[in-house]
Amino acid sequence: MNRLIELLNRKRMRYIATALVVVFLAVLVILVYGALERRTYHTYDVVRSLEKSQSVSQYAYTDAGVVRYSADGAALIGSKLNQIWNVTYSMSNPQVSVYGKWILIYDRQGTSFYLFNGKKQQGSFSASLPILRACVSGSGTVAALLNNGDKTRMSYYSATGSVIAEGESSMTDPGYPVALSLSENGLGLAVSYLTAADGTVGSTVRFYSFSKNGQKKENNVAAEAAFSGTIIPDLQYIGNECVLFRDNGFTVYKGVDNPKQTKNVDFDEDIVSVFHDSDYVGFVFRSDSREHSYRLRLYSSGGNHRSDQYIDHSYDRVHICGNEVVFSDTVHFSVYSVKGVCRYQGTISEGSITDVIGLGRRKMLLVSDSAAELIRLK
Repeated sequence: MNRLIELLNRKRMRYIATALVVVFLAVLVILVYGALERRTYHTYDVVRSLEKSQSVSQYAYTDAGVVRYSADGAALIGSKLNQIWNVTYSMSNPQVSVYGKWILIYDRQGTSFYLFNGKKQQGSFSASLPILRACVSGSGTVAALLNNGDKTRMSYYSATGSVIAEGESSMTDPGYPVALSLSENGLGLAVSYLTAADGTVGSTVRFYSFSKNGQKKENNVAAEAAFSGTIIPDLQYIGNECVLFRDNGFTVYKGVDNPKQTKNVDFDEDIVSVFHDSDYVGFVFRSDSREHSYRLRLYSSGGNHRSDQYIDHSYDRVHICGNEVVFSDTVHFSVYSVKGVCRYQGTISEGSITDVIGLGRRKMLLVSDSAAELIRLK
């Protein structure tokens, strides 16, 4: 009997010891994570420099790397500034649309599309009319608004460039298209139309579905929402949630076959800037305090409030990449965590900043008029 009690006590002690170790490790992970989240940096090292393009280039962050594009070509750059691919073309006004690893480069007012799937080129194709706007989905399908005189043609393409569906709109039915976005699976398309009825300017958003159920609906229209007196200059699908960026707030719709409003947030202040990635949507307002210049507010893609932070300097550009928000102007840039911690503020000693893109793990791509450099905060 005593032997049995001794064995039970030993087993109980092993359980207690194991539980204490698990609790200790969990607390340690939380403390380390918290310390890393609050860590700040005061300078940076240049890890390596990228050879400058002969043409004026723009840069965009993707899940596969950073794409550099200009009027005569594009290249995908890896995290070590290694060139993964490059392509040459001739465009008058190149634009880029990104969804995850899918990259679409198109010529606004031209007819050319170049489509890439991460580290390889998917192909190229042409539109039948001049391109006004275009976007790519997370499955590689492409939607485009084409200029057809007094009407606008909407074309929906497969990843190989074949036309899946087409339709036209006019200024009166339902209005002039100003923004479009495809869902991650490519089956949902949202278009914001500028409208004018009885002297009141507003917006109408149409949700199109290209699923089997959507094909049963007239003109593939799954739902429509009218916003009288409110302008929606931009919208973005994040997964199957579509965020409508209104001039006085934002609205979230969920679903492809039967989109429903799930969140509506109104702002009393004027919006200065809007940005987003696959997890967050962000807004910048003028500060309500004399001690600060701006106020940053972050929400989840579903519309739940996440953080607020004052910004104490001017800026020209703002991005969110890898859970970091990056502000920059010609000489200054700053980095904030999504929890509102200012991790870095500083200036460059030479040149004029044209962009700063966060690459994660303290690494940034710092682009100036004199160089493009991979830097590491320290």
